[in-house]
Amino acid sequence: MNTKEIEKFYESNRWKKTSQGRGSYKNTLAAITQYSLPYIPTSGCIFELGPGPGTWTKVLLQQAPNVSYDLVDISSEMLSQAKAALPPSADISLIHSDILDFVPTKQYDYFFSSRMIEYVPEKNIAVQRIAKAMKQGAQGFIITKTPQYSRPFSKRLSSPIHQLQITDEALVKLFVENGISVKKVVLVAAVFPGLRNGVLDRLLTIILSPLPFSVSRLLSESYGLVLLKE
Repeated sequence: MNTKEIEKFYESNRWKKTSQGRGSYKNTLAAITQYSLPYIPTSGCIFELGPGPGTWTKVLLQQAPNVSYDLVDISSEMLSQAKAALPPSADISLIHSDILDFVPTKQYDYFFSSRMIEYVPEKNIAVQRIAKAMKQGAQGFIITKTPQYSRPFSKRLSSPIHQLQITDEALVKLFVENGISVKKVVLVAAVFPGLRNGVLDRLLTIILSPLPFSVSRLLSESYGLVLLKE
């Protein structure tokens, strides 16, 4: 399958095709419901980085349908899919840009991003762009993949794209250095070692979620940072 085909069927392949994908979707939705949706403003504008086909934009819209949204994605195909998936009545602007080249023309009331930052080589620049885009007092939630090398029950991946994954400690440091407080580091999805079973992954995530991430990290697939620009 070539890159265009992967993008075309991204949402189905990522979240629906396998048991583990379906479990990951439920875990991610639960984390967004707990750590993002309650803090989305009822007015203003939301900046979503890497919306893909609009999977989570739809969830944000259900919570805040009257807020305007700026969706920034490096893939024109993903933005086309998002446009087709989202209601035409929604106040949404689609911005085709690499985050490293993105220059915000305004500041935002809320920031959201899921599973995008791990693909950015210059994370310090990306975080600078995010911090600049957030208003004083704005909150946010960012989700990213837990690096394989920090999980003792996973095999180290040699693919260059997976080597761009970043630990929670390193990502927290970047945000703090750029004036963004990290209120909490949370488990988004855990993986039951070796079984590729979404039901078990969901159960494990529920069990581990109340624990500090320093503990749940060992079995985590992804984590999130709750952000605040004070």
